[in-house]
Amino acid sequence: TSSASLSEKMRDGPPGPAAAAPAGVYKRNLVVAASFDGEWCRAKIVEKKSSSQTTTLFKLRYLDYGNTEDDVAPDRLRHLEPALAAIPPTAIECSLAYLAVTALDDENGEEAARTLHALAWGKELTVEQHADVFDPSAAKGSPPKRRVVLKFKQPTPPPPPHTKDKAPQKTSSSEPASSSSGSEEKKTGDTEEDEKKDDAKDVEQPPPPPLSVNERLVELGLARVPRAAHRDAKRCEQGPALVEKLAALEQQARAKRSGLWQYGDVDYSDDEKF
Repeated sequence: TSSASLSEKMRDGPPGPAAAAPAGVYKRNLVVAASFDGEWCRAKIVEKKSSSQTTTLFKLRYLDYGNTEDDVAPDRLRHLEPALAAIPPTAIECSLAYLAVTALDDENGEEAARTLHALAWGKELTVEQHADVFDPSAAKGSPPKRRVVLKFKQPTPPPPPHTKDKAPQKTSSSEPASSSSGSEEKKTGDTEEDEKKDDAKDVEQPPPPPLSVNERLVELGLARVPRAAHRDAKRCEQGPALVEKLAALEQQARAKRSGLWQYGDVDYSDDEKF
């Protein structure tokens, strides 16, 4: 079921009880219908919190859009029929494979977020899925977080040029006939091979594929390759080669003192926790 068909089913309101239930009915991890900007959406209750003795507010994650919202009042919630609640989320949480970045409140972490936005927002990208990682702190039955590589769409290579027949070469009239004949035979014998070489040079080679978003962040020194990446890469066929390339780009960023390497090598003690 697509998010569009789900939106169609819920456009006129959730197919459940019309009246809001008491706040005590809504439990953590329950899938409900939530009103957001005038539309009803599927959401999971992430956290239930009391702002006062009489008021209960909720933190929601919208299952088909991926965003979260804090301090949602219970009058914006409705029960959802089991058939709709059981449909898996159409928005899937992902993270960039084999990378680690600093926190958003760090200068480099904020720059990494801005650069990711500039690289990916509004661009035509392909998603290459690598390993799925389960969060041990997540609720039972929660879907895994997917590790992905974001790749830019490959430009279409130009067609090879048409080969044109070369005009026969003229021999000098001042040369002796026998010498001219021998020379012409030699040239004729080499012409076919030479033309093949010339044609190969004339064919415009397609440009190398652009770096993925993952690679660009490492190249700019805004992300690093944790030690655990080499282990995680073994779960995917393309993983080991990509991690080797990321490691090489990281070495270049270190040499240039780019981003997080501006003060030299840093010992990241959280690598083992990655």
